[in-house]
Amino acid sequence: MKKVLVATDGSEHAEKALRWALDYGRRCGAELHVVTVVPALTPIPGSPGIPEYDRYMEAALAEAERLLAGIRERLAEGGAAVQVHSGTGRPSQEILRTAESIGADLIVVGSRGLSRLEGAILGSVSTEVVHLSRIPVVVVR
Repeated sequence: MKKVLVATDGSEHAEKALRWALDYGRRCGAELHVVTVVPALTPIPGSPGIPEYDRYMEAALAEAERLLAGIRERLAEGGAAVQVHSGTGRPSQEILRTAESIGADLIVVGSRGLSRLEGAILGSVSTEVVHLSRIPVVVVR
């Protein structure tokens, strides 16, 4: 494994996944990449240009950049280099798109631990990534 992509949303579960990926990457000498995705507020065509949508996206993208900058800084202090990526849209699709674009060998995601019913109602990014990925995926609980 030469390139490991870990997805984060800043949650406790994503932090566990980041720690796992960092440890794994150090042991294997793999390059670590971190991605965060800003979910699109609505799939309605023509949403861009609506002031509320634009404000939401601007604030969400700024928060994503702060999250990634904080991760990059924290890992650099620990002697680890990391490349960061961000995207907008459906999180599972953007994670997979990023993995393909960087040539990742492994994807690491956290699990929120949803019950089957919650997962069926809310959907699960980790489940979608596992089912759609062409490369190995580690789900960290």
